[in-house]
Amino acid sequence: MDIFEIAVMHYVATDQSTLVIPQYDLGGGWASFDFLGINQAKRRIYIIEVTSAANVKKLAGKVSEMFLHEKHIDRLKDQLSAEWQSRYEGWEIQVAVFVRNDKRDEFKRSLPDPLRDQVLVFALEKCVFPWEY
Repeated sequence: MDIFEIAVMHYVATDQSTLVIPQYDLGGGWASFDFLGINQAKRRIYIIEVTSAANVKKLAGKVSEMFLHEKHIDRLKDQLSAEWQSRYEGWEIQVAVFVRNDKRDEFKRSLPDPLRDQVLVFALEKCVFPWEY
């Protein structure tokens, strides 16, 4: 876990209603997320990815794949259902991505049109290191 992931983990948990699980594994080494965020107040589960890289195309591909049938989101729903029975049934699953501010637009453009409104994209600098006053 790098410094940016640690900072995002603290940022996400600041509201004290989001439980953050780092390096959440989908079982058998199939895939893991930087974080899984479980927000009790909003009844929402967040798949959280963080990168400080200049090239965001690989992450955009990974995020796009998450929405495919029987991929990350479907597997996560199945795993939560198996482990927690009906505890998270009906909860919304949202993908949240943290990238460099100068890469936000490029990241969004790299996603297929239908996903652009479904993925929350945050700037690392604005959320974690707000040095502009």
